[in-house]
Amino acid sequence: MKNFAVVVLAIVVGLALFVYLKPGAIDTVRQLSGTANKTTTVYKWQDKHGAWHVTNSPPPAGTPFQKQEYLSDTNILPAPAQDKK
Repeated sequence: MKNFAVVVLAIVVGLALFVYLKPGAIDTVRQLSGTANKTTTVYKWQDKHGAWHVTNSPPPAGTPFQKQEYLSDTNILPAPAQDKK
């Protein structure tokens, strides 16, 4: 049982090292696993009070909106404000 754990650990460490040394390999893994290029659609719109909304469902009828598609593993939150010194 100890040998099995050592083999599994060696495989995990080897894969982690491979991905670390060759960052483009993660794209190959995504393609092989079928998770490559899955997109999420979001709708960006402004309500009558001027507040902006970003949702995964369309806004109320008659409201102008922007439809945007992102890779499902993309962070669409704005970057935090940086202190100006």
